[in-house]
Amino acid sequence: MESNEYTNLITDGQLTVLDPLFTTIAVFSALLLLASIKFEVPAKIMLFVGAFTILISAQLFLVTGILEDELNANGATKHMVLFVATVILQIVTIVLAFVREKKKQK
Repeated sequence: MESNEYTNLITDGQLTVLDPLFTTIAVFSALLLLASIKFEVPAKIMLFVGAFTILISAQLFLVTGILEDELNANGATKHMVLFVATVILQIVTIVLAFVREKKKQK
């Protein structure tokens, strides 16, 4: 690894500066799922929030990959796991909202 001013962003060869963002998005997704279980939220709102969260998480994951490449850092498995967990949680939340709305219409 090259000696430059960005070495404080890397811990043990992995880019760790974006870990709090991945964790925050995953926790937000879990809380949104719990809120959608407890409260009735319109399906279209859940679709918008879920899709927006997935897009933001995907952009963050892409930027992380670019930064890791430019800084010659190893890829962190934690980022991939949190990204996949966010996508799964958001898909479950969206499906749950539409199923509830469908049952309500019957």
